[in-house]
Amino acid sequence: MFRFIKNFHEKTMEEYKKGLEENMEPWKKKVMEIHDQASYLFYVEEVASKMPQGTSVIRGDRVKGNGRPYMALSLLDGQGEELAKGVFHSEMQEQEERRKWFVVEQKQEFQMKITQIGDQMVDELDAREYRNMLQELLLDLSLIINADTELFPDINKK
Repeated sequence: MFRFIKNFHEKTMEEYKKGLEENMEPWKKKVMEIHDQASYLFYVEEVASKMPQGTSVIRGDRVKGNGRPYMALSLLDGQGEELAKGVFHSEMQEQEERRKWFVVEQKQEFQMKITQIGDQMVDELDAREYRNMLQELLLDLSLIINADTELFPDINKK
């Protein structure tokens, strides 16, 4: 009986996922692929920029994988489109955050150096251009993945 229920559940879930994918918008499919194929995936909640050092402190939820210093990163918007490139600049740190009703959430934080915004290399920008482009980037930034993923070959060619 248990095996029958388990098989029924698995078959029903497969049919449900197949139906979802057939009716899903293309950008949602792309984000699902990112979740499946990226070896490192981080959802961004907050970004604090340290202008003099050119680094940014990224805070949010690590979903998958472990970051390591000098790992190349791709910064994506909520629809899976690449906005910028960066480099992991510090070890991942975990922090507990207390919320209402004494719920404790684990948040991760790391430093990252942004190396490219769109097609512009950061080293080639003056301070004002960089600040303006960074502000725009931070409005749309949602996901960070490892840049060496084979999921989107065009990410690595930019």
